Amino acid sequence: MIPNIGTLLMVVVLLLTIPSACLISYQGRLADADGNPITGKVNIEFRLYDVPTGGVPLWEEFWTGGNAVDVSDGLFSVMLGGISTHSARSPRLEKEGWGW
Repeated sequence: MIPNIGTLLMVVVLLLTIPSACLISYQGRLADADGNPITGKVNIEFRLYDVPTGGVPLWEEFWTGGNAVDVSDGLFSVMLGGISTHSARSPRLEKEGWGW
């Protein structure tokens, strides 16, 4: 259930080009180990890094508990930055001049 590095890099690029206080629409597909689509509420943690592996997250947002993601036939859509203004702000991103 971990997105590939290309997807994560695309999201980082979008974050760099979108004005402050914007939300980013993100869609994905979830399947079980056998490739069967998942349906139901799923806890998902989104994180952005500036390195391909390891490192410290530049940004993170937790879609868990009451904010769990609705997944239907494996498909989901979320608005990143929509959980709270605190989760969408990162001192490291702001220090680098990336806003958000």
